[in-house]
Parts: sequence; C-alpha cells; structure tokens
Amino acid sequence: YGDHGGYGDHGGYGHHGGHTVAYDVCDVCGKCTEICPAGALTLSGGRKNVGELLAVIRQDRPFYCGTGGVTLSGGEPFFQAREALELLHSCKEEDIGTAVETCGYFDPEILPSAVPMCDLFLWDWKLSDPQLHEQWTGKSNLLIEKNLLAAAALGAKIRLRCILIKGVNDFLWHYEKIAELAKKIETLDGIELLPYHRYGGSKALELGREEKTDDRYIPNAELLALAQKELQKRLPHAHIYCSALKQG
Repeated sequence: YGDHGGYGDHGGYGHHGGHTVAYDVCDVCGKCTEICPAGALTLSGGRKNVGELLAVIRQDRPFYCGTGGVTLSGGEPFFQAREALELLHSCKEEDIGTAVETCGYFDPEILPSAVPMCDLFLWDWKLSDPQLHEQWTGKSNLLIEKNLLAAAALGAKIRLRCILIKGVNDFLWHYEKIAELAKKIETLDGIELLPYHRYGGSKALELGREEKTDDRYIPNAELLALAQKELQKRLPHAHIYCSALKQG
C-alpha cells in the first residue's frame, strides 16, 4: 500500500471500520486491484491501442448488417482526439459505419479531419443559456455551439441529443432556443429527448464520492410529451423523438 495505504487515515481500515481508498493520490496504476484479496476493487475499462480496438470491432462486423457500425462514446471521445481520429479513419477504410457521441466541448481545429470520418454526430445540447450551462456543468456552451455550427457547415450529419431535467431546463424558452439552433443545421438528423435518470449514482459510490443524483429531477411522461410537442410545433418537418414515450 505504500505511504498512503496500510491502516492509516488514507487506506486500510480507517475511522469508520471500513476499507477506504485514497482517491486524492490515486494515479490509476491498478495495483490495488491486483492485491485486493476479496476482489472488491476493479478497474473499469482498460488501455488498448487502435489496432487492438479494431480487432475487437471486426469481430462484430456480422451484426452491423450494412447499416450499423461503431459509436465512440465516453466521457468525451475527442479528449483523446488523435487516437479517436485514427480509429475512425481505420473504420472508414474497412467500410465500417462510424458515429461519435460528443458533448461538443473540444478543440475546433479537429473538425476538418473529424467530419469526413464520422457518419453521424450524436451531439449533446444540455442548456441554451451560457451562464446557466456554466452553472450546472462548469463550462459555458459558447464553444459547444461554435463547434456545432462549424461541423454543420462542413456537412456533418448531426442528431441533437437534449437531456430533459425537471426544474433545470424544462422551460419554453429552452425549447425555443433548441428549435432556433436546429433550423441552422441543414444536415440535422432529428432531435432526441433524453430524460434525466439516476443510473450514474452507483458509479459515484464506487468511486468513493457522494451520490448527488435526485429523483426530483426526473421528468414525468407529461413533461416529455410537452417538450416533444413544443419542438415539433416549431420544427414540423424534423424528427423529434423520445424513447421513453410510446411513439404513435
């Protein structure tokens, strides 16, 4: 355990009689998972190079059926832009479809390389007001909008993914802004409404963090249906859908 393990304040059996982990000094080396006798500590994910990932992707080729493919997700895939672009390029060389889920907050200089390599961008749009966006996420949405419109100008096929959070962004002005933004995207592939959920709470606990998810933020079916109605009214020819609702 080193200086931060054993039975001191940072590890082992601390004041509460339970095993604790010193996340403030963790460098994700994974050694703790190798020596944990009960197997209680595990690494989620792992390190692979592009060649190793492509080998896994090829194994699933029969399931793509000519219309499916690979979706890079995260975190933010473009946080590792060089590797993400290399993997997308390799997939395109083998005629494998590509999609990227992105929050839109990345270096705009990668877009000329990324757009030709990506068949579909699944682009998050959380809040339309820059100040509120920064309040809730820690960053303004100005760069996100700039990248979004730049990608659209380069011909990127884009599906807006709008998380709906009760009491945070379930407002008419937000739906109006989404519609205004969507009208600027000639290559729009529709708008997907995603209701807030608490699935991430267990991950926070596993990381030794406080679970801050809250049922009060979960929108009911009426709120989702209203958001869909308001967007469809403003975008009559766009595909507005929500998997949480029964589509007629």
